[in-house]
Amino acid sequence: MAKPFLKWAGGKTQLLDSIEQNIPTEFEYQEFTYVEAFAGSSAVFFWMLKKYPTLKKAILNDISNVKDTNSENNFFDEQIAA
Repeated sequence: MAKPFLKWAGGKTQLLDSIEQNIPTEFEYQEFTYVEAFAGSSAVFFWMLKKYPTLKKAILNDISNVKDTNSENNFFDEQIAA
């Protein structure tokens, strides 16, 4: 199985059994789009790719508002404001 490329605080790898119990059975035979609001290291996404060949599209998102308090120019704030 593909594994996350980062060890992520708050990662969902240990929750995969619980997550699997709540996935609709239709995912086994019907194409679907996977949306992950807090992807982190994408552990659930990689698991879904292997488990469900019917996954046809994925939308992964994760944002951390990192602020450099020692700088007036903050790349993250500029990107979010854009």
